[in-house]
Amino acid sequence: MPKGIKRCPECGSDIGAAAKTCYCGYKFYKFKTTRVKGNEVDWKTLEPGDKIKLVSEDRWVKDDKNVRVGHRGVFDVIEVTDTGLVLHNIKGCCFQEMATLKSSVGFERLPPKIVKIKCK
Repeated sequence: MPKGIKRCPECGSDIGAAAKTCYCGYKFYKFKTTRVKGNEVDWKTLEPGDKIKLVSEDRWVKDDKNVRVGHRGVFDVIEVTDTGLVLHNIKGCCFQEMATLKSSVGFERLPPKIVKIKCK
């Protein structure tokens, strides 16, 4: 077989080496989906030293319109306070407020979803 060509295992046709799918629909590369393993946890049950992932950002909601603000990603819990969490990641420290608020113009602030991550 010449360089730069590969053969489809299903139909046997030759196609370019960079092709991801064959004409018959066979996929040469199966894309991995990254899903966060773990269940959503209540933020009040967290302890300092826990590793968490903020799956969604804070959002202000009004009439099915979302305005996303806040933090996302993997964080270490430094402190749990009455109103939220003090978190740390490679970018620095932050405070994640967890209370649900309502503004004077009708928006409602919803806190993010939290998933606890197991350390290896």
